[in-house]
Amino acid sequence: MIKPLPTEDALRSWTERAQIAQGEVDRENVYLHLARIKMLAGRYPEAKAQLQRGHQRHCLELKTRLIRNIEEREKP
Repeated sequence: MIKPLPTEDALRSWTERAQIAQGEVDRENVYLHLARIKMLAGRYPEAKAQLQRGHQRHCLELKTRLIRNIEEREKP
């Protein structure tokens, strides 16, 4: 991973990618990447909201893992 993470650049790139996504599966994969970047940036509420956007079954395990990671990072 690049340190420090260029959060704004990454979010801008993935947002642009979402606009050209080919179908729901592709779009949901982009949403997962956006949620991961937001989590890494400490933007936990935004990351959780991002994970609510898609509902594809193939992403369920990764979404569950991301939610768990967000909740762990939110702990004081």
